[in-house]
Amino acid sequence: MKIKILTFFLIATFGTSPGYCCGYLTDLIESKGFNVSAKFSILMVDTWTPVFNLSDKDKINKKTLNSDRQIEDVISKIASKNQGDFVKRKLPKFACDIFRKISKSSRKTGHLHIDEKCSGCGLCKNNCPVDAIELQMKKPVWIKNECVMCLRYLHLCPNFAIQYDNRTKNHGQYLNPHIDSLD
Repeated sequence: MKIKILTFFLIATFGTSPGYCCGYLTDLIESKGFNVSAKFSILMVDTWTPVFNLSDKDKINKKTLNSDRQIEDVISKIASKNQGDFVKRKLPKFACDIFRKISKSSRKTGHLHIDEKCSGCGLCKNNCPVDAIELQMKKPVWIKNECVMCLRYLHLCPNFAIQYDNRTKNHGQYLNPHIDSLD
């Protein structure tokens, strides 16, 4: 009888810091009796527009090209079966635990609003990863107080009608150029 050995490669994408996400996943995987062979991080465009401005297209394109190079490097390392911790800009666990508690208030859907440009197309509802959005009278309504605040719905909105307080209007939207179809 052959024993199949599972190989785990963790890849975290991030905008500012991957925090301790690979550490949390490693802890979980190892608690189940498995080993993580390698951990990687890829710096991407930070799309959290309440803080980050995405309106400079040249700057965003440069960051996307840099991400593409990092992805190729990770693919090469995985193909070569390199092992180790290749995560850059990670933070210690205690710092991430504190940040998670502090940032909980910014993850409230009460910060979100819809402006008059909403066409009721439903892309926001169809693309919410935690099903926190319903359409009521053809307008999105957040039915959960907390969501993962990925802001995917904001970036997918064809009319840029979804806003986070007054901090996103001038910061623009971002869709990765490698994504060629949306729901």
